[in-house]
Amino acid sequence: AIVDALWTIRWKDGRERTNQARVQETVTDESYEALVAAHSRALLTVSQGIASTIRDGGIAAPLR
Repeated sequence: AIVDALWTIRWKDGRERTNQARVQETVTDESYEALVAAHSRALLTVSQGIASTIRDGGIAAPLR
């Protein structure tokens, strides 16, 4: 499962930060449940990157 994401954070003071991520997760078997679980893990990684960008005031943590 692969998730490609692009996001922009805009702070009230006018600063903005755009970042992107391509996250790949292994699907453990051929079931829909396994596919959904893999996408869920990938989206968790993306959301952690977005949260890090917000916390750090524009400096994003590296994504895998």
